[in-house]
Amino acid sequence: DNHLYVAMAERLPNRMSVGNNVTIVCTGDVPQLAFYQMRCCVICIKGNTDLFRIFNLVQSIFNRYDEWHEKLREILERNASIEEMLLISGSIFENPMFVIDSNFHYLAYTGNASSEASPNAFESGNLGLEVLGQFLELHEPSMHVREPLLLHLLDTETLNFNLYEMDSYIGCLTIDYRLRKHRESDIPLGKILTKMIELALQKFSGILTDTHSVIRKILQGVVDGMPVDYEQQRMMEAAQSKKTYI
Repeated sequence: DNHLYVAMAERLPNRMSVGNNVTIVCTGDVPQLAFYQMRCCVICIKGNTDLFRIFNLVQSIFNRYDEWHEKLREILERNASIEEMLLISGSIFENPMFVIDSNFHYLAYTGNASSEASPNAFESGNLGLEVLGQFLELHEPSMHVREPLLLHLLDTETLNFNLYEMDSYIGCLTIDYRLRKHRESDIPLGKILTKMIELALQKFSGILTDTHSVIRKILQGVVDGMPVDYEQQRMMEAAQSKKTYI
């Protein structure tokens, strides 16, 4: 089960047991291939082709996706940067991508997402009103859906993966099909990227929770009439992120 075989067609047995999710890549064309074509995926390469060259090409495809997966893990362990995850996934999905949180603020997007999209697509860290309206109209009733959703947003087709922490909706990964069309293989690959982004968000949310609890404690002290010392002021300035406390 779940194996890919590289073989010469004339070496295949006339009859044999075939497992689930099996693919056979073979050279040549013989009558017994019909038996396997009815039971699994058969990729037949006609003409005089070197079997070892085919094996190396197939192996290079596996290596490409293994390397991508390893880079995602490395980013997760290093700084959990969602933007970096999207950037290294650009060659896999070959389309603009973006991630929004549960409040519809965008957390990251690939470099060509803003230029390819409508000028109002991204406004001050939020989805633009026009895009947001259509996104909500299509997506909001589907926030509980665990499976990927293929939707039409403005003038483009999008593949959307809802993000969850436990059973709580925390955002969405969107692949915007502006450069190439949707492929069925994008779904399992997107699920891998979705899982990594969920882990990154969970890792980051733990840091945010700690920061918020510190801010809450300082502000509670102010409400109770306690002075704010120098160290607490520095913590507030570092955490305020363009917000103002009065």
